[in-house]
Amino acid sequence: MLGCAEHLIIFWFKNTMYRFSSTLLGFCLALILPQYAQAVQSSEDCHPSAYLISSVEVDAEGTTGTQARRTGIDEATSTAFSQLVERMVLPQQDRTALNQIAVDRMVDFIRISAENALPRRYIAELDICFDATRIRAAFLEAGLEWAELVSPPVLLLPVWQEPAGIRVWARNISWLDGWRQFRTDDNSLVKFTMLNPDLELERQLSAQAIAVQNPQTLKKAAKEAGALQLAWIYAGLDYSGAVPELVLQASLFDADGNHLGELISERQKLDGALNMQAGFDLFRERILSEIDHRWQMSNRYQLAEQNAIIITAEIADLQGWQNIQRVLRAQNSVNSLMPVSLSTSQAVLRAQLSAPVESLQLSIKSLGFVLDATEEGYVMRADVQ
Repeated sequence: MLGCAEHLIIFWFKNTMYRFSSTLLGFCLALILPQYAQAVQSSEDCHPSAYLISSVEVDAEGTTGTQARRTGIDEATSTAFSQLVERMVLPQQDRTALNQIAVDRMVDFIRISAENALPRRYIAELDICFDATRIRAAFLEAGLEWAELVSPPVLLLPVWQEPAGIRVWARNISWLDGWRQFRTDDNSLVKFTMLNPDLELERQLSAQAIAVQNPQTLKKAAKEAGALQLAWIYAGLDYSGAVPELVLQASLFDADGNHLGELISERQKLDGALNMQAGFDLFRERILSEIDHRWQMSNRYQLAEQNAIIITAEIADLQGWQNIQRVLRAQNSVNSLMPVSLSTSQAVLRAQLSAPVESLQLSIKSLGFVLDATEEGYVMRADVQ
């Protein structure tokens, strides 16, 4: 009588498309079996994560409890699909073709977080996961461009300057307090974070150094926040001219404090017509919208065959090989991962990407790896700093 492990090995051996040498066969099987078990355990996870719309509230009535439940779930699914389209589809495109879609057929699964079923009313909170393959097909048929990669954390670092000095951590300053109280869009692909430092960190991250965009200080701030990008957001009062001006600037930096680009730069005259608080609110919306738009544009979903890369990784043991596969397969930008060659010290894989390789480099950096370009492809290694 064959055991469970033996059955799995025979099943894998009959169905695999690749043949490794006899010296590596047992090695490879040992890796595949744990992955199979892990896939079963995580079968209800929504992947890619952008296809999950969480905490959709339902409050529906009907002639019966069953009808109320059906109505509520239908309405929630429609609402979630609208949020998904708004999250993914690049702006200024004609989305009317999506109105013909049977939205309920686009759902992978629905998870009920909480519910209260009454005789003629249904109240619930649902997490709705859409089927990535069907949604992609619908977007392609509608001729739409979209993005589906969720960004690593982006640190928002506001600065305020006035004749009395530069402020970053001070309280009771409208510009700074507004950012601390501001709620970012939970439906965005870009995830933002802010620092809430203690006195020791405030001394290390001086307001003056942040104001002049000191690379080491910005790097320290990003590291403390666990962010891979940083948005430096400046507002200041300039009294050098005949009419005082409000100066507004925003720039994007990477986790090492390197300047990636300017987001917004403008001046507004303080002639009595400007409502400064309303101006601050509008500027916040514009900055976050600009970051979100840039992320979408630079991470548009791609189907091209040429968007495949060869990745070489040095491995010391079975666990190292498993870890490399686990990290790469978990990335939303990796559509498929195929072994090319394998030895006791090195693995070569072919990764089919759905987004620019820079997206993959950014996402695995947060997990402690780097992906360096070479003439033969890319080399993946641990990020030792």
